[in-house]
Amino acid sequence: MSFYGDGSFDFVGTMERDYFKNAHWALTETNLWTWFANFTPPNNEGFTFCNDDTLKILENKMLEQDVAHNHSGFSFGYTMRNMKYIAEHGYNAFQTAWQNNTIGH
Repeated sequence: MSFYGDGSFDFVGTMERDYFKNAHWALTETNLWTWFANFTPPNNEGFTFCNDDTLKILENKMLEQDVAHNHSGFSFGYTMRNMKYIAEHGYNAFQTAWQNNTIGH
């Protein structure tokens, strides 16, 4: 398994799983994991209101799958923050943090 994992998210709840799988797929397909690890949206915008061109590429890729059309502003930001953790710390660290209730939820 790579640093970014296989994207199965079998350890998260069903509400998050589809969103996480979609974002993970889009980050992998666009090869933006490294960029995402180094990107921080402006404080007054967060991921939800950020107009960064590269982030828009990621969002557009996510929209190729129907699940992404169901995002609210909250769910998009929440998903992106969790993907940011994976980008910085790896999938295994994310799984451990999730199961220990130190991230997400």
